[in-house]
Formats: sequence, structure tokens, C-alpha cells
Amino acid sequence: MGFKLAVSLILLVSAKAGLSLVVPPAPIRDQVGVGRIVGGEEAQDGEFPWQVSLRQIAGIGATHFCGGSVIDKDWIVTAAHCCAGQTPAFMHVVAGGIKLNSGEGEEQKIDIEQIIGHPDYDSNDLTNDICMLKLKSSLEFTEWVQPIALPAAMEETEAGTDCTVTGWGTLNEGGISLPNVLHKVNVPVVSDEECNKNYASSGISVTASMICAGLPDGGKDSCQGDSGGPFIHATEKTLLGVVSWGIGCGRAGYPGVYTQTSYFIDWITETMAKY
Repeated sequence: MGFKLAVSLILLVSAKAGLSLVVPPAPIRDQVGVGRIVGGEEAQDGEFPWQVSLRQIAGIGATHFCGGSVIDKDWIVTAAHCCAGQTPAFMHVVAGGIKLNSGEGEEQKIDIEQIIGHPDYDSNDLTNDICMLKLKSSLEFTEWVQPIALPAAMEETEAGTDCTVTGWGTLNEGGISLPNVLHKVNVPVVSDEECNKNYASSGISVTASMICAGLPDGGKDSCQGDSGGPFIHATEKTLLGVVSWGIGCGRAGYPGVYTQTSYFIDWITETMAKY
């Protein structure tokens, strides 16, 4: 099972049974399994104005390592495993635009004031894999920067519902370069029962606060580097989930697994009020 981070991953056990340990980002040429949308296509400018890139500031500059979603002018939602080990001083978000490496004049780069991971996040089984980022200054909403609507608390999504996942990254499992342009892919929701059957042989449990999506034959999925990014209802444009984990990328029988946002609406609301 792999976190969907654009960093090097060291497998603790076999790819079909074990968690991945996240280590600090390596140079792109040395990265394995960096993030991508598998089986998708390029997004249009302004099509997903809530998508942000989380950048880690290091000796080699600011590098993309996770995605996130704008839910308010001062707040980003991402995955808790993207926040683990991070400090506000060494990361920022870039909102607007669809290109990682070439600015279009639409981007807003904002520093982070505070990182608030879910208090019950468990890195062993990735339960409660959600995190809030309080921005140091407010976003200006434009044609290219807009918040995504949240679902109702505890709302469930029927199996078969068409959803969209977006992110940056290589386009096949094991690729070593990141595309410059944001990618998107549509995948149908898979029931919790079916998803648990898919992962049963690996000894991994899919909990009620997770939501799965993918095709039976694979070929379309999110993966490392897409972590923390939006999993949205394709027509209603609500944030149904946060890219979290999965075995491989687009493999048959292994749907992508997402943190189900509706289970955390109260925590999101309370966090925004508190900070």
C-alpha cells in the first residue's frame, strides 16, 4: 500500500501487503513511484480552481509533494500523511493555474501559518487521514482560485457515482518525471463492501470513513504525488474525499482509497472556528 506522495518511498514489506514509509524528498531523477493521475487527461485552465499544490521549501528550491483543496479564503484541506513531519516555515501552497513549473500570472503563493492534523490520525492504517492548513494571508478569489463546496455531514455516496480526481505527476506507475500540467481522471465509486473484498487478501481494512473508487479492470486512478488532492462529485462539484492510499496505481482489483470528507465536517468546522 502506498501513500500518494511525490517523494521516495521505502517499502517495509511487499507491495501487496505493506505500508510505505515516507522519507525526505530525493532529487527527481532518484524518485520512484512519484505522483500521477493514471489513465487521465490534461485539465483545462480554471477547470478546477480549488486545486492547490503543496510545495516543500528545501535546498533545491520549492518542490511539489502533495495536493490540496481550497475550502475557504484562509483554509486548505489535505491529507494528514502530507502534513506529517512538516513545519509551516518550510512549506507553502500555490493556488490558481494548472502548470507546476511555468507561471501564467494566475497563481497565488501563500505561506502557511498553522498545520492542524486530525488528532486521531493513525499512520499505520491511515484512518482519519485529513489535515487542515491555515494560511498566513487570505486567498483572493478569482476566475482561477475558488473554494470547493463540502458535502453534508455523514452523507454517503452511492456505488457507481461518477467522480473526478485531479493532480500532478507521472502518467504511469514507476515513472520518474512530473508533467507540468494538472491532470484529471473520472472513476466510479466502489462500495465499502466491495472495496474490502478487494483488499481482504492484503489484510488491509477499509473503514467507514474512507471511500473507494476505480474500475474493475484498473487503468484509471490517483497515485503518489496526488495525495491530499480533491476527489469530487463529477457533476455536483462537492469535495467527497481526499486522496489517501492504495496498492499500486490503477491496478486491477485495487481501487483508490480516499478519506471520506463527510465524516469530518464537524471537525473541519470546529477547527476553522477555533483557529
